[in-house]
Amino acid sequence: MVYSQAKTLTLYTMAIGTGSISFIASATITIMIIKHKDGLSNPFQRLVFGLSAMDVAQSLAMILSPFSLPRDVEGVLWSTGSTLTCEIQGFALHLGFAGVPMYMFSLTVYYLYAIKYGMSDREFSDTKEPYLHAASIIWSIIGGVACWFSGSFNMLQAGNVCWYTPFPFNCATNPDVECVRGANAFAFGWIFGGSNAITLSGIIYCLVAVCRTVINQKKKNFCSNIFTISGRIFYPCNI
Repeated sequence: MVYSQAKTLTLYTMAIGTGSISFIASATITIMIIKHKDGLSNPFQRLVFGLSAMDVAQSLAMILSPFSLPRDVEGVLWSTGSTLTCEIQGFALHLGFAGVPMYMFSLTVYYLYAIKYGMSDREFSDTKEPYLHAASIIWSIIGGVACWFSGSFNMLQAGNVCWYTPFPFNCATNPDVECVRGANAFAFGWIFGGSNAITLSGIIYCLVAVCRTVINQKKKNFCSNIFTISGRIFYPCNI
C-alpha cells in the first residue's frame, strides 16, 4: 500500500536532503583526492577514493529516487520514470549498500597492518590492497547485476524508493498472487544485509586490535620513562 501524500513527501524530503549532503561530501572528497599532488599514489587515498565513489552512486540514487519510480503505478507522487529507471536507481543504491561497508572494512584493515604490524604502504599495496579492491568491487557489481537480471529491484510498498522487493508487493507472502518480477528479492536482501553484518564484525575486530596496540604502545613508552623525585629515581611501572 502506497503511503499518503504527507508521509510520502516526508520520505522524499529525508531521502533528497540526506542524499544531497552525502553526495556533496563524497564528491568533494573524490575531487580533492584527484587534485591533490599525491593523487592516487598511496593505498590510503585509493581506498578512500573507492569508498567515496561508492557513496556518490548511493547518494545520487537517494536524490533521484522519487523521480525514478515507474509512472504507471497509480497514486505514486512525483513518479516520472519506468521499470528501467527504477532498476538503475536500485542498482546504484545497491552499490553503496554493498560497497561502502566493504571499503570501510578495507580502511580498517589498512590501519591494522600499518599500526599493529608496521607494514609499509608499498608492501601493503603489493600484498593486501589488490584483494581488498577486488572483493569490494566484484561483490558490489556482481551482486547488483544478479539482482538486476533476476528482476529484484522494484518499487517498495511504501512507494518511495526501488529496492530488493518482489512485484506485486504481496506476491512473496500471498500464495494466491503470482510474482511477476523479483521472486527471490527478499533472499538477496538477506544475503547483502547479512554480509554487511559480517563486515561490521570485521571492522570492530580491526578497530579493537588497533586500539589495543596503541594503548599497549603508550604503556610501554610510559614505562620506559624515568622520574626523579627529591633526588630519588623512580620507574613508573614499578611504583
